[in-house]
Amino acid sequence: MAENTEQRRFGLFSTITMVLGIVIGSGIFFKSDNVIMATNGSILLGLLAFCIAGLSIVFGCLSISELATRTDKIGGVIAYADVFVNKPFSSIIGWMNLLIYFPAVISTVTYVCGTFACQLFGIIPSLEHCYLVGGCFFLGLLLFNLFPNFGGRFQSFSTIVKFIPLLLFAIAGFVFGNPSEIHLSDFSTACHSTFWLAAVSPIAFAFDGWIVATTITHEIKNPKKNIPLAFTLAPLIVLLAYITYFIGICIYLGTDTIIANGNAHLNIAAEKLLGSSGAKIILTFIIASVLGTLNGNLMGSLRAPEALAIRHVFPAEKRFKTPKNMCASKASFVLVFCLAVIFSLANYFLKKFEFIPLSFDFSEFAIATCFLFYIVLYIQVIKLKKSKQIKSFFKGYICPVLAIAGALIMVTGGVLTGLASPVCFAGFLGVASIVIITAVLFANKKPALSE
Repeated sequence: MAENTEQRRFGLFSTITMVLGIVIGSGIFFKSDNVIMATNGSILLGLLAFCIAGLSIVFGCLSISELATRTDKIGGVIAYADVFVNKPFSSIIGWMNLLIYFPAVISTVTYVCGTFACQLFGIIPSLEHCYLVGGCFFLGLLLFNLFPNFGGRFQSFSTIVKFIPLLLFAIAGFVFGNPSEIHLSDFSTACHSTFWLAAVSPIAFAFDGWIVATTITHEIKNPKKNIPLAFTLAPLIVLLAYITYFIGICIYLGTDTIIANGNAHLNIAAEKLLGSSGAKIILTFIIASVLGTLNGNLMGSLRAPEALAIRHVFPAEKRFKTPKNMCASKASFVLVFCLAVIFSLANYFLKKFEFIPLSFDFSEFAIATCFLFYIVLYIQVIKLKKSKQIKSFFKGYICPVLAIAGALIMVTGGVLTGLASPVCFAGFLGVASIVIITAVLFANKKPALSE
């Protein structure tokens, strides 16, 4: 395999910060209350859900890295699906990522950014205000990504900022918190029901983003060394940071307070710890953290159209070819903007007219669906081991098997969440089915790419 060294610009540190910058963001800050509610206030059961989700992603990263080091083609998981499975499957993943996954996540993160910004600037956090303010941040980041080096530099900056509130509340909880909030009785009671697995769904959102980093694997220096290292260290760092933060915020505020105040619990914790002025500083850090997640998903979504176009499974192929000195084509920028607006408007009207609760978003469904596709890729790693292309028993069997088990739990969590909103879940499945059928038809219609 010939390595394209001209495009390789990210070292090990940049790659790790890229993963950390995408993963750590809005999820951990506004999904903690969802986790506590799903576990009926059990902190221990919440920790178990975090470990299940975290370890499944660690082994998922290790498995995907085996595919990533065996191809330098553009597209991340789209490329791996194309090389190791077949063209229709890569088309399905690409279309689902571009048309559903990325817009759903971007819409959610944009709304969360607007919510925190409204709290910071003293604006009434109405639906309209949250979407408008968040939309301004989204548009600004989209325009800044016209400069090819902006995305990577902003990820490095936001990654450092992200750890400040995480560490602060973790320390506050362990120093000033009440350890008696951790009850063994709550753990045993909640375990009698399988619905606690629904906690895995919001946690999956909190961990989401690791797969987005695969879109830049063809730009990573010394990939055989740096990709496995980055894809191992980054998820472990995230898991450790999330667990300490979750315990800290729960024992500092108390689970009852978190459940009663929902997303506002973070502002309450900040004011309790540092006063109103200090709370604004913390909110500023959190907004920077959320923007890092938004920027990471924008980077991934902007690269998705070209990954499909070069495989001839997307319309207007020439328009999506990336010009020199740009990270994506102008057509990609326009498409990503339009899709984000469509999903944001859909979320807004559904929440405005109370078809769905304020805490609901489609991104959890999209993430759960993606894990179904990842299972197919994990199976390819096992096949590589059977064909002796992978020598390590651990990398060839243990990692993909555990990744598959974790993915199935993630999907189960998504289904349980969907059962709580059956109409929206059915609508999502309907749209996803149309996208999948279209992707397959388009892949079969177009000629294969000549290598």
